Amino acid sequence: MRLLRHSIERHLQEADFLLEVWADCLEAPDYTLDELGGPEPRLIAQLDGLAVAGAPIVDELLMPALEHDTIDTSLACAATLALFEVGTVDDSAGALEILDATTAEDERWLGVVRGLQLSERDGLDTWIRDHLHRGGSNSRVSGLAMATVVRGLDPGPELAELKARLPHPNPEVHAAWRASRRARLADAPRLLDGRSWSSEGLIAARHHAPLRRRHMLALELQIRNGGSQRVDTRSWTTWQLEQFARTSPIAVTLRGEASASFA
Repeated sequence: MRLLRHSIERHLQEADFLLEVWADCLEAPDYTLDELGGPEPRLIAQLDGLAVAGAPIVDELLMPALEHDTIDTSLACAATLALFEVGTVDDSAGALEILDATTAEDERWLGVVRGLQLSERDGLDTWIRDHLHRGGSNSRVSGLAMATVVRGLDPGPELAELKARLPHPNPEVHAAWRASRRARLADAPRLLDGRSWSSEGLIAARHHAPLRRRHMLALELQIRNGGSQRVDTRSWTTWQLEQFARTSPIAVTLRGEASASFA
């Protein structure tokens, strides 16, 4: 039994390390989406190893790790992913308690939120929405809200109060700044990878471009299609490929082709 516990702890340690590697790869200038398939399967294998241990590790390993004040983001994320894989509904409430006990941007808070964003547990979308609608502490609500955004869920009208607290840009100031800079912009077609900009080129680049650059390309695509199509470039490769397959160049062309130049 002691050997088994040592093995399970090793799986958690390896998952912690590989989550850091995976996160670094997502920002790397020398990795593409296809090459992300290197570290990601190794990470998933370690998480599967934790799942094999089953429910007993919730109280013996996962919750004690999450309750530790000095836990880092990647370890908190690994423990949260394992918690939602093997724990019951009541066990999953432990993640909410961690959100309540921390503040936004705290290492533990970030790790739990990241775990909520990445977990593939059946029914988790409904669970997140239900608890979001019940409200709670600011750190709980903001964490669950961030999870809904990444998972592509509708957070519902209950977030109106939270949104009201956020700073809002002044459109008049923005318009004035843009007008003052407009004359400096060249009246020429935009380029992407050395070629004239096109919706097809944007979609292709988002798949094949270095991972560091894909975040801004995905944001541009989302802006151009009015938010109707998005890809979370910091999620699992399989999720990204599924979202990528649903992307239509037509939706980009409708809003983007006419404004492909700076003029």
